[in-house]
Amino acid sequence: MKLSHLSHRVLFGIVFSLVFLSGSFISSVKAEDTPDPLEPVNRGIFWFNGKVDDYLLGPVAHGYKWALPRGVRRSVTNFFQNIGTPVYLVSDVLQLKFGQAGTHLGRFCINSTIGVAGLFDLAKSEFELEHHPEDIGSAFGYWGIGEGFYLVIPFLGPSNLRDGIGRIGGGFLDPTNYAAMVVDKGEYITFGAIALNAIDTRSRFDEGLESAKETSLDYYAFMRSTFHQVRQNIIYDDNPPEEEVSEPEVEGVTEQAK
Repeated sequence: MKLSHLSHRVLFGIVFSLVFLSGSFISSVKAEDTPDPLEPVNRGIFWFNGKVDDYLLGPVAHGYKWALPRGVRRSVTNFFQNIGTPVYLVSDVLQLKFGQAGTHLGRFCINSTIGVAGLFDLAKSEFELEHHPEDIGSAFGYWGIGEGFYLVIPFLGPSNLRDGIGRIGGGFLDPTNYAAMVVDKGEYITFGAIALNAIDTRSRFDEGLESAKETSLDYYAFMRSTFHQVRQNIIYDDNPPEEEVSEPEVEGVTEQAK
């Protein structure tokens, strides 16, 4: 990735974030009333993503799960969680959760050193420092910025306007996205990391996704509802306001999504 290209992406993200935060691009809506005005388009993208999962990502994830022992896969998950620390820290600070920011910083220092570059989560097992899922979108939600409308992003899956813009900010905080600037042919590191993270994440959703497909009357609506519930739990630290649920959760999906 060329520096000039990266600069244009940064400028693009900053402009959209400023418009977003000014309130002119998105209005605050009640969580339970999150609209889906693009549903026909979203369903088309959802269908496309499903085919990618059926014929590419799913089979690769199954092979990954078959070939690698659980401990190795756990280390891969730990590694990507560890390098995501810049996103967690910025989100913590934006939410004024300074104690949690200290926890995330402590976890990063411990796991990056005696945890062998984050492969082992010794911060949790030896020091009882728990990870707290946070991102830029959850920081927006903390300050009362509404979800906007529901989105399904090609290859990435469920999102909404607020969290989609949050992804832009999070992308600029991801260290792997800067490999191309400091390493020769570093774009291969970036793309490889993205692919491995996607495969590892997909492998942890196997049972929950299959159960959801089999038991939900409308898989698209189920995933939309489940995504909303997961995001609410993250924003409200597992204590969201009560809402009516249109479809029962399928055990394994919401827990593994954190």
